Amino acid sequence: ERTLEHLVADVPVGIFFSGGTDSSLIASILHKHAITLKAFSIRMDGKEEDEYYFNAIRKQLGLTSQVYSFGVKEFDDVYPLIMSSMDEPISDNSLFPTYYLSKQAAKEVKVVLSGEGGDELFLGYPRDLVLAQLKKRDTTISLLDRLYTTLPFFKGKNKLFEHLFILARQPISYYLVHMSPARGFVSSSAWRSAKAWIVRSQAEPLAFDREFYLENDLLKKIDMATSYASIEGRVPLLDRAIVANAPRFNQEHLRGGVLKAFLKKILTGYLPSSLVYRGKSGFGMN
Repeated sequence: ERTLEHLVADVPVGIFFSGGTDSSLIASILHKHAITLKAFSIRMDGKEEDEYYFNAIRKQLGLTSQVYSFGVKEFDDVYPLIMSSMDEPISDNSLFPTYYLSKQAAKEVKVVLSGEGGDELFLGYPRDLVLAQLKKRDTTISLLDRLYTTLPFFKGKNKLFEHLFILARQPISYYLVHMSPARGFVSSSAWRSAKAWIVRSQAEPLAFDREFYLENDLLKKIDMATSYASIEGRVPLLDRAIVANAPRFNQEHLRGGVLKAFLKKILTGYLPSSLVYRGKSGFGMN
């Protein structure tokens, strides 16, 4: 319900709506309070499998969402501006469609609500099911670490070592090989530095995404995309009260092996279960 506090503005406010759990929950809370915002959505070429659920949820909530297509032409249009504006590297290619959507939204609103933080706070990634089982923090460089960084790259190397690090119960090493944009080509010194950085943070395995991926990728991406389009991006799910309390329910978040189970349970109070318990492909350009 704290979502409502993020609506305060003296300019028009909109919402990025994808039909996923996070944006659907924000839109559902607004709908409950009879608040209708302009909704902006994007259709990714080659990812039409989300469209049925998107349309069903949109109809359920009475949303009139403006949907924009993003394909090769749109990518070519935004690429030069983003690359000339970027002042530090980011490996997340969803920056391109997110900026394109921000640019379209900027024609009508000056503030947008976005669902960043839901997966990181409420454990929405398949890797969370793995990390939940790897509670020991591997603080040293093992023989397996050295083997990974000295072997030349080969097809299947990363998947192989993901499984080996799971068997060896090395959550930090598993996370690095699963998430690093440079995985497979990393030097021994860079691997040591990255692992030492995570060790110093004292973050537990289920907090890795919250502590590292959220701050250094997702929030950076949404900030870059919206600021390049001269609008303000707000993230209601990262309200201070939610951030403080979400880790208390870690066991609930993965109940029954369901990702983001706690958040989905809340969402079923607004939407039919058939629209809640299903997959979603996201903005990535893969």
